[in-house]
Amino acid sequence: MAVVIKRIEQEGSTTRRDLLLVISSMYDPLGFLVPFLIRAKAIFQEECRRKKGWDEAISDSSEIGWQRWLMESTHLTDFRIPRYYDPRGEKGTSFQLHHFCDPSQVAYGVVSYPRISDRTGDVHCAFVYEKAKLTSLKQLTISHLELCAPVLEVKVDETLRYELSVDEGGSIFWTDSAIVLQYISNTERQFHTFMASRVAAIHEQSEVTQWSHEYYESEIKDLKERGALRKTSLLFPLEHHRGEDRFLRAGRRLERAPLTTDSKYPMLLLQDHYVTELIVRETHENKAGHSGREHTLAVTRQEFWVPKGQRLIDRMLKGCHMVPHYSLEGKAKEPIGDIYWKSWKHAQFLADQFWKR
Repeated sequence: MAVVIKRIEQEGSTTRRDLLLVISSMYDPLGFLVPFLIRAKAIFQEECRRKKGWDEAISDSSEIGWQRWLMESTHLTDFRIPRYYDPRGEKGTSFQLHHFCDPSQVAYGVVSYPRISDRTGDVHCAFVYEKAKLTSLKQLTISHLELCAPVLEVKVDETLRYELSVDEGGSIFWTDSAIVLQYISNTERQFHTFMASRVAAIHEQSEVTQWSHEYYESEIKDLKERGALRKTSLLFPLEHHRGEDRFLRAGRRLERAPLTTDSKYPMLLLQDHYVTELIVRETHENKAGHSGREHTLAVTRQEFWVPKGQRLIDRMLKGCHMVPHYSLEGKAKEPIGDIYWKSWKHAQFLADQFWKR
């Protein structure tokens, strides 16, 4: 396989038309070059966002990134990849497709590998397909992007199973997002239209049991191998257990209380993970009404348990402009008149939130 980058004879500055000409000339149906090509597409999208003419010069930052990309593209002539990946002709072999997805603010993508084991127990894996898409020009939240990647993942799986004649049960889906798994495993709660349509697409083309995620890896390993955690683990005092949805959950002292499963057994979150911070921030802003640390922590624990969550909330509250108007040490930072005025505005905001329910 050879990789050829179309060279253009240009006079003057690079334009959006030049970018499109080069990008569209690259044919990569199996996605071997996706990590490289997506950078060029991101530059093109940024220029589309600027809403300039097709023959106007691109911005200086885009020009620098584009010239660097063109220079690096010369190394693609040395690109090689094995074409042979399927020794299923041997009797007794098993074949699985493993798909991995991940989103970012710029793009989200899926990469797929076949896992092939022969009758002697030897396992062979190889790259088979990759696909990526740029995020929408309309800014999406992280939670929305987290669901876009799994939708692409199941679509890729459907294509590969058809092309490779693989049974439906032979696919495993991987994600690094615990939130995605919670969306997928939840069949009772109703979501907003954006979320609901994507969860429905995932359910239509996959089963919940096909989705996997490594979460609290060392603790899960201890539970599998020893049946208990080490005393040095942060989870040791939480009377934890692994729920039916395969998440680690805290507590058993409320198991007889007339509460939802999430409230009786809140899901354990990693203390320093960015998704945990997003969950706590969303709880603080939309459920706790920009309240202080204790109330935000209490509302969060109705569904999630974050070890040493007070520290995370304290760090987050420092950047919130609607929380009470004292530093964490309790010293006033503003004139008293301003404090009472903002306190009244905060109370009015909470009242408005209450009557909207």
